[in-house]
Amino acid sequence: YLTAEAPGTLHFRSEKAAQYLASSGQEMNLLLQALQDFYYSELTLNLDKSADHGLTVKLSLLGNNPKVKNGQDFRLNIKLETELDKLLKAINHGYSLSNEILGGSFRFH
Repeated sequence: YLTAEAPGTLHFRSEKAAQYLASSGQEMNLLLQALQDFYYSELTLNLDKSADHGLTVKLSLLGNNPKVKNGQDFRLNIKLETELDKLLKAINHGYSLSNEILGGSFRFH
């Protein structure tokens, strides 16, 4: 469990996310706009691991973007679920590839 002790700002810009979510409707477009300069008063993050090695990540934010909806506050709840074993294997694989690439790049004579 993680919580912010003081207000803060998030800046999220992703062309890939915008392209991927472009057909998801007006609400999603407003969300992406708001997250470009989001002033939060509350932020919490929960990580829950299940017995079957699943991982649930829950992010909750309360705040606003002064340029979206006249700065109206709104609560954003995001829930992501994944299989922890697969995620850790993918991270480990990426780390191993990086080591191989870097190890091959630097040779001392």
